[in-house]
Amino acid sequence: CTSSCPIRLPDPSAAPALRAGPRPASSSPRDVMADRPTLVVGSSGLLGSSVSTLLGDRALRARVRWSTPDAPGDLAAAANALLASVEDAPWRVMWCAGAGVVGTSQEALDAEVEEFAGFLEHLTAAAGDQRGTVFLASSAGGLLAGADGPRPFTEATEPAPLAPYGHAKLAMEQVATRILGDAHQRL
Repeated sequence: CTSSCPIRLPDPSAAPALRAGPRPASSSPRDVMADRPTLVVGSSGLLGSSVSTLLGDRALRARVRWSTPDAPGDLAAAANALLASVEDAPWRVMWCAGAGVVGTSQEALDAEVEEFAGFLEHLTAAAGDQRGTVFLASSAGGLLAGADGPRPFTEATEPAPLAPYGHAKLAMEQVATRILGDAHQRL
């Protein structure tokens, strides 16, 4: 955002746990994002396409036939391609996928959570001792719809989803924390 941006961001000094580490003076967000190949799952969606554009030729765009029996195999193939592309270097995944909205059925939301869990289980098993990071783009609105407390909400705000959509997003965060934590990977 520029000085004319209508969005007011919280003062980083008010929430030390959210403060990012120092960035080298010469680096831009593009430089930081583009230092190695990154698998972008959901690269054809609104957020994923923007992330892929920022990454440029370093983006590995997962081609997934969602809502078909082929989706788990497509996700596994994307994970394998990522690991092959980085060789022994740390890998990185940006999960920007998700078709669910507030009105999506519980069954469809459960399937999204299961596909995500299956992907993470395959990725961590295939990676073995090779370290990496997963960024899960989740919905703050879905997670915090019923939250109380001072605004703006932060990562320290206790989740309080009101609808199945928010509960599914919380389940995805919990799945990621469990699977990646068990494999000593970063979320």
